[in-house]
Amino acid sequence: MKKFNPGTISISLFFIFWEILGRVINKGYILPTPINILLKIWALKESIFLTHLPATLTIAVIASILTLILGVALAIAMDSNKTVYDSIYPLIVTSQTIPITALAPIFILWFGYSIWSKIIVAVIISFFPITITIYNGFQNIENDEINY
Repeated sequence: MKKFNPGTISISLFFIFWEILGRVINKGYILPTPINILLKIWALKESIFLTHLPATLTIAVIASILTLILGVALAIAMDSNKTVYDSIYPLIVTSQTIPITALAPIFILWFGYSIWSKIIVAVIISFFPITITIYNGFQNIENDEINY
């Protein structure tokens, strides 16, 4: 007999509990059941998968490319020059203290409801982890070279 994975059991129990609770509450606008959600996705499959998914993927791909270019460039600049690091690193850290929910309306005012306001929000969200992770990776490589 095959053993069940504890993660599979806990996720299954979660969805069973959610389904039961949704049926007990019996108000789909408060807590829709997983089955009702799947039925609605199936009913809207054409607009979801042919209209909204390509638009979202376009934004995600463009934002990822821009973030990688900008993040790698800044990580290289910070790694290669201590003055650049000292001047840019505080700005990068400070940029994370402003909630994105406060910036998003400003970007919509500046760029409108176009794709670019969404791309800039996605870049700001992913910029910090990419830049700092790549910079830390460069620092670890240099530390490994010193140890050998």
